[in-house]
Amino acid sequence: MKPRLTDDLLNKNKKNKHYKKWLSTIQEKDKVFYLYYKKPVEKDIQSAKQIYYSNAFTKNVKNNKKTWPFLKEALGATNHPQELSKIVS
Repeated sequence: MKPRLTDDLLNKNKKNKHYKKWLSTIQEKDKVFYLYYKKPVEKDIQSAKQIYYSNAFTKNVKNNKKTWPFLKEALGATNHPQELSKIVS
């Protein structure tokens, strides 16, 4: 679980349930329910993410060793290089 996702956000996240229902029924009312839940949950998750990284950087502003893992996480960098299947020149 991502540390920025609180229990409140996880309990609030009903969009996946409504999305699956909409896909299975393909009815307009199910689409409306999905879209109704989707936007506020995504906004809450985005604001929680901003608060999490803001607090992490503020807390470790003078410690580069602890700041770099947060930067890598925020940018989506991985520690494992991707394998190349073919080199194109």
